[in-house]
Amino acid sequence: MMAANCDVIGFDYYVPTFLSAAVDSLIHAANKPVMIGEYSFPSSYNGMRGLRSFQTVATSSDAESGDRYTQWLQDTSAYPYCVGVSWFEYRDEPVSGRGDTEGHNAGSKLVYGEDYAFGLVDVADRPKYDLVDKARAANLAALQSLGLQ
Repeated sequence: MMAANCDVIGFDYYVPTFLSAAVDSLIHAANKPVMIGEYSFPSSYNGMRGLRSFQTVATSSDAESGDRYTQWLQDTSAYPYCVGVSWFEYRDEPVSGRGDTEGHNAGSKLVYGEDYAFGLVDVADRPKYDLVDKARAANLAALQSLGLQ
């Protein structure tokens, strides 16, 4: 409905693989470029680090997150309507939570707000090399496939 009044359609998209038949049909019907504003594959580390599991897209390791990143970039860079994607987020959220965004106080909660390992670096700014190395290689491969490098 909004596509008629937009130049680009942007949306956040937390799914294990880029394109489903239903989303593909909506994008084709809109006939507009799309920008994925947020996507990510946070690792749950099988519960070993105290972070929650983001159920729809959770992985068990940084290496698996890197593999999913690689596949996502291959799929989105080959899709003619996709003009860009944006990984959420740079740094992991603290195990105590990232804070409340609704203006309430934490009270006696042990975890206050989201606590997922979305980042390319951990909370101490240490790169997750099993993810970062694969992301870098995928970025370079995407540029090459698009003739931009």
